Amino acid sequence: MSDDQENRVVISTGQRIAIGDAWWELRDNSTKVDYVDVISEARQFNGVIHLSLGGSVQDANNLGVVSVTNRIRMNLVVAQSLHSLLGQMITDALKPADKSQAN
Repeated sequence: MSDDQENRVVISTGQRIAIGDAWWELRDNSTKVDYVDVISEARQFNGVIHLSLGGSVQDANNLGVVSVTNRIRMNLVVAQSLHSLLGQMITDALKPADKSQAN
């Protein structure tokens, strides 16, 4: 069966996300999760952010390799939201643990 004729199963998560004043359904097509530790592309052109990420692999005496795992293209609005979200997540991660609440 060719790729064009292949049926793909898309699983509904039952969750929804606000897009403007409408609520859109979230779907999961079982995309694999990749761990990344290298930014291999970061540029913008005509209001579109181009971001590519990769995972590094080095074993024994072989030269290291970066395997590109994600190529992301986004408009500036999404890039600004991602910037804000990542900034807040990093700030939260770097906060010292509150030991006054320890048992």
